[in-house]
Amino acid sequence: MIAALIAPVLLVTVVQATSQDSADAAVSIPTGFTPVPIPTGQPEGNLTNFEFLPDDRVLTLGRDGQVTVVSNDAPPRTVTTIPNAAHTGDLGALGLTLAPDYATTGKLYVLYARDTADGRVLRVSRWTAEPAADPTSLTGEEVLLETPLLTSIYHGGGTVLVAPDGKLLVSIGDNAAPMTSANPEAMRAQNLDVPFGKVLRIDPATGAGVAGNPYFNAASPSSWRSKVYAYGLRNPFRMSVDPTNGRVIVGDVGWSSYEELNSLTAGANYGWPCYEGVAKQAKYSATAACGPIYTQSVTAPLYYYSRAGIQGSITGGTWYTGTSYPAAYQGAYFFSDYSQQKLWTMMIDAQGKVTRAPETSGFATGIGGPVAMKTGPNGDIYFADIISGNLIRLRYSAGNRAPIAQAATTVDPATLTVSFDASTSYDLDGDNLTYAWDFGDGSQGTGAVVTHTYAAAGKVTAKLTVTDSLGLTATKDIVVVPNNHPPDLTLNGPDKKYAVGDTVSLSASATDAEDGPLQVSWRTDLIHCAPDGGCHQHPGQTSTGATYSDLFDDHGDMTTMQVTAWATDSDGTVTQQVYKAEPDLRTLTVVAPVPVLINGDQRVSVKVTVGSHNELAPPAMSGTQVFTNWSDGGMRTRSLTMPASDVILTANYAKFVPGRYADYNGDGRTDLQVFQPGTTTWLDRNFHTLQHGAATDIQVPADINSDGRTDIVSWRPSDGVWRARGFAEAQWGANGDMPVPGDYSVDGRTDLAVWRPSTGDWLVRNVMTVRWGQKGDIPVPGDYNGDGKLETAVFRPSTGMWWIRGKSAIHWGEPGDIPVAGDFIGDKKTELAIWRPATGTWWINGRTAQRWGETGDIPLTGDFTGDGKTDLAIWRPSTATWWINGQPAVQWGTPTDKPIPRPLGSLK
Repeated sequence: MIAALIAPVLLVTVVQATSQDSADAAVSIPTGFTPVPIPTGQPEGNLTNFEFLPDDRVLTLGRDGQVTVVSNDAPPRTVTTIPNAAHTGDLGALGLTLAPDYATTGKLYVLYARDTADGRVLRVSRWTAEPAADPTSLTGEEVLLETPLLTSIYHGGGTVLVAPDGKLLVSIGDNAAPMTSANPEAMRAQNLDVPFGKVLRIDPATGAGVAGNPYFNAASPSSWRSKVYAYGLRNPFRMSVDPTNGRVIVGDVGWSSYEELNSLTAGANYGWPCYEGVAKQAKYSATAACGPIYTQSVTAPLYYYSRAGIQGSITGGTWYTGTSYPAAYQGAYFFSDYSQQKLWTMMIDAQGKVTRAPETSGFATGIGGPVAMKTGPNGDIYFADIISGNLIRLRYSAGNRAPIAQAATTVDPATLTVSFDASTSYDLDGDNLTYAWDFGDGSQGTGAVVTHTYAAAGKVTAKLTVTDSLGLTATKDIVVVPNNHPPDLTLNGPDKKYAVGDTVSLSASATDAEDGPLQVSWRTDLIHCAPDGGCHQHPGQTSTGATYSDLFDDHGDMTTMQVTAWATDSDGTVTQQVYKAEPDLRTLTVVAPVPVLINGDQRVSVKVTVGSHNELAPPAMSGTQVFTNWSDGGMRTRSLTMPASDVILTANYAKFVPGRYADYNGDGRTDLQVFQPGTTTWLDRNFHTLQHGAATDIQVPADINSDGRTDIVSWRPSDGVWRARGFAEAQWGANGDMPVPGDYSVDGRTDLAVWRPSTGDWLVRNVMTVRWGQKGDIPVPGDYNGDGKLETAVFRPSTGMWWIRGKSAIHWGEPGDIPVAGDFIGDKKTELAIWRPATGTWWINGRTAQRWGETGDIPLTGDFTGDGKTDLAIWRPSTATWWINGQPAVQWGTPTDKPIPRPLGSLK
């Protein structure tokens, strides 16, 4: 994890070519293991993938399309740069795999994002490397798959892989920007007619779907549906094949909760965005689009880990197949996390079950940023470290380990003096080191830091030898040019902080004493830091030219856009400067009596960037507290674009009042509302007039999305379908049932529930099925004991008995009474209450009987005054008048209308 960032706005560094590796001296790894860096010729922040070639060579791939060859007998060599590779955000050249017959044909496959005249596309193509054993060119691109990238520079393609049956597997992310709130574009992962959020299985010759795919259509083999193998994935960045059984393991990068490893199964839905890990994704679970997904079967991860309070970006791994590692790692699966710079191992049996869980603290830490992991011909584990640009081999040798040699140089060309610094060399066993230098001109020196003056100009190769206390050594060659002047680079940028959408405009020029004017190159990295401290780096795009211009992005939390300008002279000396476009931060504070989620985490106050979009999500209910409103209005779950000033918002809560509902505007009061069967119109006084449902429907207002406001919902007896306006439909119940919606699971959201008179069963969707009551009863769910939960209860008109599950039966009422359960006293409990149509009298347990209404009226249940108590209220059909105790009479509706907040006993 990149935790230590550059402090000044501008930083100048000068380095000789190959003078210093970017290895991290804080490596922690088990005894005997050594991470050996192998230079690839890829610059820092560019290396994304690699493949082993015949004759011990390695082909590497960079985000910008650069392809290099690494060999034991020569420095890394660039083969080609794939044209028009779009390397911004998460995009770039990312996927590389060899065809099974590569040794004879030179065929290989590349997955990359590409800039075109019509926008960015994601492409999988076949190339020919010539000659296959030691390529000097890639030619003959044949496009197998191409799709426009839609609205985001994130979560594009990840891996192209040859499956055991010879077909190609292609992993593609949801291409949805990671926002602080639920992004509806992520639902592409659930749509079988688009390629996003999927693993595809295609013909390596034509790119078409293949027979055997779970949704293959022989009449349309090139359709996306025909190509889909598995779906419901967020960013399936890396996947690999178990060499023992052909099983494919996919590493899926998470959002706010979990990182996943998934075992690939044909037709499987892994649940994103409605699930993350094994749990419902909190920000998406409130969306209507996830409703149908929760009625379907989804496949749980093989393994997952929490990213709460830390950064996370899982890299799917590979299997150790050699014999030199200790027995505990024989056949182990190695995987990593780029953001945490950590490796783990685990054991998976032939049936695909985890038999040894990963190490709690990791197998190794501080090992760089792994973005691709593969097994070498010798069985050892190798990974691409995008941070340093090196390929890292995990080598094992029992006993003492050789040290790691590193060196940096500084040149004074006027005196031909070179300072050598090997102080970043280290020993994994903690041994003391000694340093010996061969300066390449017949002279030697000792010590971690030495200075040597050369007698003549010209390029020379010096050698560093580092020896540990037990005699093991490591060497490093350092090419220096004592007379070479480093490039002179000037970078110009404003001294300011940036809001989201601001343009970062820079200019630079470079000259060299020996070479004259030099080209300036640029690289953008996003340094993303969470408020709790963790940071990680997103390597960005590169470009060349005298000027730089890009928009300051909304990447969440505290993100700095780090722009590096550099120039390289003909001797390989690099001068670079770093400009830090820092965010213009303001403080967002939420005052509430309960924990509130700000951008997915429980926080009271957080600094965020001006212009950023922030998600505020107070719980609809916490214990006996229920959300009522924000101090400035607005939906309970809301997005806030941060202004150029601090913001303090108050989330107001009140005690939960059982029986209060039909609060459509979130003001804590039951609204006056009627339903007109003739026009199927819902008329809310002073708020809305909307058409919804059918004349025969039962109106069952409910808070479907847990935003603290009642939604317009109807239940149709003929088909048992719940229809929530603006949300998905769901079938729950059957003809003859009675709808009894309520928050039975105490999660702040109304559950779909019915009571079945024929059996006395309470059927609460995704919560419970319990038998309580009998035919002829009237269901009266309520919180009768004040614990904040709904109890199942019935009123038996034939006897006037109340049967409350978990309590003794109580007599309160007589035949013909209508039960009107509610909290009339304000003690946060549901009282036994009935309204007697013959006399218009309200009988409430614990209170004196009171007459309110007359024969022919309809009793109502609700808190119309907002005082936290259920009111005595009736609606008089003859005059369409609302009579609420303590309030003036109000005419609203017509005699043929149905008032909405009426008890179940008055429905017929």
